Amino acid sequence: MTTEHLPEQAAGRPAAQAASRPAAGAEAPVRARQPALWREVLRARQARWGIGLTLVALLAAFIGPFVRPYSPDMLIGPPGAPPSGRFLLGTDNLGRDVLSRLLSGGTQIILISVVAIALAYIAGLGIGILAAYRGGWVDTITIRALDVAYAIPILLVFIIAVSAFGSSTLTLIVLLAAAFVPSAARVVRSVTRSIARNDYVAAAEARGEPLRWIFLGEIVPNAIGPLTADSCQQVTAAVLGIATLNYLGLGVQPPTPDWGGMISENQNIISSNPWAVLAPAILIASLTLGINLLGDVLAHHVSREVRRTATQL
Repeated sequence: MTTEHLPEQAAGRPAAQAASRPAAGAEAPVRARQPALWREVLRARQARWGIGLTLVALLAAFIGPFVRPYSPDMLIGPPGAPPSGRFLLGTDNLGRDVLSRLLSGGTQIILISVVAIALAYIAGLGIGILAAYRGGWVDTITIRALDVAYAIPILLVFIIAVSAFGSSTLTLIVLLAAAFVPSAARVVRSVTRSIARNDYVAAAEARGEPLRWIFLGEIVPNAIGPLTADSCQQVTAAVLGIATLNYLGLGVQPPTPDWGGMISENQNIISSNPWAVLAPAILIASLTLGINLLGDVLAHHVSREVRRTATQL
């Protein structure tokens, strides 16, 4: 919480400390010399590997549809043909070009996963912060409700929901978001309980700050680091989850190309053209591993940046 919103004495800092603080103009040269956050992140080899692996999957998913050699649904060759000059990754079980389907099959799996986790965290932030900060019966009821949600067999719920409402994109997003809300809420609650014990939160309460301002000004900024790492892990879990659903035939339906569905469709031709299975599996692995590596580095540097900012205030 910055002192732009509160006077020095109300902010709970001694007047001598306020007087000794450099003026904004004096701070500018020092801050200008500090490396930007993105430069700090890029210095880490782990982050560069993460960015590279993630970009491979993202470029294939979002640029691929514009550069694919054939229509992904066109039957253009014998089924299960190995790679050749005409078909760089061979053909699939129906005689469609594997490369064209690979370059067209990642958009939905990524967008569905990211949107679902974003919605899960929007709900999880409200639930987790309120439960941890209020404590008492609110926290107890919230934890019991989350325990009940964990006990529900998610795959069974997906099967019933898809049977009832179909496997539309909206249905998949809602189901995935609902599945990840308990996990997001529990992580947010744990992080919030740790932050709420700090003196600056107690000082904000003593000043009579409204609950909304304490959430946004004290708790959320200090929770960014651990929540960044967790959200990356949740995105990778969602990617694997939607790929699994597509593999089982509960997600994106044929003939729409999809990386998970390609693995399922082409199992029977793996001996004649293994790339029909290996290529989508490699892109899924590249995406999940890259996001995890980048998320770990981002969490570390964001947490350090928050601590550095807090010491300057």
